[in-house]
Amino acid sequence: MRSAVLGLGRSSNLGLRTSNFSMKVNRFEDIQAWQAARDLCRVLYNLSGESQFAKDFGLRDQARRAAVSIMANISEGFDCNSNQEFI
Repeated sequence: MRSAVLGLGRSSNLGLRTSNFSMKVNRFEDIQAWQAARDLCRVLYNLSGESQFAKDFGLRDQARRAAVSIMANISEGFDCNSNQEFI
């Protein structure tokens, strides 16, 4: 199985990581997409606390909620333990 996952990595640079193996995921924290979303959320929180972005409360809060929503949706989907929503 070959899959490509968008990841921020530890250096917070956008990049494309590929893997040639599959493994069972026991926790949603192990999903690469959730890890990338966590990194994105961290970067967004840091950026949105600076300069003009911090002064536009509506935009700042909406961007932060959207970033957190990504992680929440991945973890919620993981807890369903079924593919019923896709059928």
